[in-house]
Amino acid sequence: MCLLIDVNILNSITTIAGAYRNDAVEMDIWLTVIYGGMVAEEKKAKMILKKRIKRLGIHQVIIENMQPHIAANFSRGKKWRELDALVRERGF
Repeated sequence: MCLLIDVNILNSITTIAGAYRNDAVEMDIWLTVIYGGMVAEEKKAKMILKKRIKRLGIHQVIIENMQPHIAANFSRGKKWRELDALVRERGF
């Protein structure tokens, strides 16, 4: 299976990262890595939550100020229905 990276999205990421001025290149790299992870997650056949689980982790770190190592392990062992409810509470 071929993962499809959308060049338009990569261009949008570069544009968004430009707002970070001195950190634009680093932000471009990080946002591109996150995008790549979300594309890969979307392609997993058996994953019910797909990229919403990645979005939950990013949301927890950026919006909820959760430590990254805690957010990275937050969903481990949880049932998909519980995680589905949590992402729906957050609007995604």
